[in-house]
Amino acid sequence: MAQGCHWADICWQVVNLQGEAPSLSLVQRVHKAFNHRAGRRQYQYDKCGRKPFKVSVAVEKFLIKRLLALRLVSVCTAATLRRESTVRQVLRKHGYHWLPRTQKGKYSGKQKLERLRFAKAVLRLTQAQLREKLSFAMDGVILSVPPKNATDRENYIAQGETHLWRRRGEAYTEALAGQQPYAQQVPMDRVLPLWGGLSEGGFAVVTFHASRKLATTAWCGLVRAGRLRRAIQALDLVTKHGPWKVLCDNENAMAAEGLSAWRVPPSSPDLNPVEKMWAWLRRRIRQKDREDLRKRRPPPGKAAFKLRIRNMLASKTAQDVAARIAGSFRKTCRDVVARKGGMAKA
Repeated sequence: MAQGCHWADICWQVVNLQGEAPSLSLVQRVHKAFNHRAGRRQYQYDKCGRKPFKVSVAVEKFLIKRLLALRLVSVCTAATLRRESTVRQVLRKHGYHWLPRTQKGKYSGKQKLERLRFAKAVLRLTQAQLREKLSFAMDGVILSVPPKNATDRENYIAQGETHLWRRRGEAYTEALAGQQPYAQQVPMDRVLPLWGGLSEGGFAVVTFHASRKLATTAWCGLVRAGRLRRAIQALDLVTKHGPWKVLCDNENAMAAEGLSAWRVPPSSPDLNPVEKMWAWLRRRIRQKDREDLRKRRPPPGKAAFKLRIRNMLASKTAQDVAARIAGSFRKTCRDVVARKGGMAKA
């Protein structure tokens, strides 16, 4: 240890492979066990004669069988498996890798044609016409509060819900796309559903709601009450008094005068700019969660988590990101046309 250097200072200067600072007790243990003559930590049982542990064929079959069952219902279990080196070696031996839950979807010929028509229609608009037409690109998202259990929280923050163990040829398997039944998803006490949208004028929240899925009648009530209208009017660079076009995948959701739907082709998240905003928001949430864990802060409650989301979305950074995303919509449509209706590059 450097002379005059405090333990806390060493903790901040050292990080592991995940970029996380070690605990004070870990630094002190490593320093105490370090052998300066050998230049490393020496273990008491280096030459105890114990043979390396080998997994039997029966155990390998059991591990693969459990993986195939558990990955359909539990993301945290798949993340936990990643932390066990012996299990990880067995999974890789059998062709399983830590990959995204699903990759870009395959479209039928009819779907590609519909997507192609939509993208070409966008490209026929001038930049000024598109800015006027794209009053509000809207969709919902479900965010999740980190679990309170220490082990589950560490796994969730380290790995999230985006990856699992699968073979490379399983990219288009529907069962692995993350669309689990409600009973197998994040519990309601950790769920924070949100509806919002963006344009070149920035981002605005339409509503937070209590249920996992907002019913059509409840949504129409919010629209009639003026929630959607106020969200659009809060943005710059749009006509303040309408009429407005709302880019969404449900044309029946417009139930107020001055509002009409600009329908996105089904199963086309790349053609709704707000999906990129949700991806950005999830990355920012993960950064804050890791910071909380690193600084040993307790996990936020649902109310504190909701306030954090509001502050993130109201920040100048979020507004600038939303404006850039809306401004790049033509680029996304050009990519779809170049791919003949296929999924645009992320």
